[in-house]
Amino acid sequence: MSSTIINRFKIDHRQPRSGYAYFRLREILVRALDGLVPAIRHPVRPVFVIGCGHTGTTLLTARLGNHPAVAVIPKETSWFIPTRLLALSRHYFRRELDRCAREGKSVLVEKTPKHVHCVDRIAALLPDARFIFMTRNPLDTVASLKKRFGSFEFALDRWLIDNAPAIALKPSPAVMWVRYEDFVSDPHTQAERIAEFLHIPADDSVAEGGATAYDAQAFAKHPNMRLRQQQVKYSIKARVNTYAEVLDENEISQVRSRCADLMAALGY
Repeated sequence: MSSTIINRFKIDHRQPRSGYAYFRLREILVRALDGLVPAIRHPVRPVFVIGCGHTGTTLLTARLGNHPAVAVIPKETSWFIPTRLLALSRHYFRRELDRCAREGKSVLVEKTPKHVHCVDRIAALLPDARFIFMTRNPLDTVASLKKRFGSFEFALDRWLIDNAPAIALKPSPAVMWVRYEDFVSDPHTQAERIAEFLHIPADDSVAEGGATAYDAQAFAKHPNMRLRQQQVKYSIKARVNTYAEVLDENEISQVRSRCADLMAALGY
């Protein structure tokens, strides 16, 4: 028997069995209280950017924050991971929505990739929420994750785990799908699509570089976010089909084999 078990809510998803048992117990106790937390109706539209890490979620969120009608929470909050009390999450999110209203914004964007597994919990608290699901070719995503974490198996598992909810979410009118490849190759067109989905005017600033909401954060304990903080300032450059720089032929074959069904469902 393996000493670890998959926990889809964790970035390091291979969790020791004892740690996973504690997580599940806490999740059960916390979720039992969810029904006591009233939903939020607010004039500011809550929007969540979700998807597997390294699919452009930070890039898209940073650029959305350049829109004059949009405010961004410039960090990954993890407020809706199921071991977090929903009452506290409600307090924090309501405070951000009120801040946006005071600033004259009509949309608030939050980006925590692992919230891809929390859409039902978010929607229960925020019935007017919209979700932007970022996708990216698994070959490039796995290559990028392997480069960061040093493990091909970890990277491949991560893509499969975090894209698994896609099938159930596909028909939802509250979910918009944005392919990384489309956004980096034609950001203006994608920005117009997103603006229409969010019911805000199109604005060229979403497709352009420059300062972002992430600049205000130090990210002292998050070197990857410090790197992203700098990268998202620049003009968008398409990093597409570069996986052969990182993956060998056997790894490429494994990705194509194990991801085939999900790739087809996502249009790859």
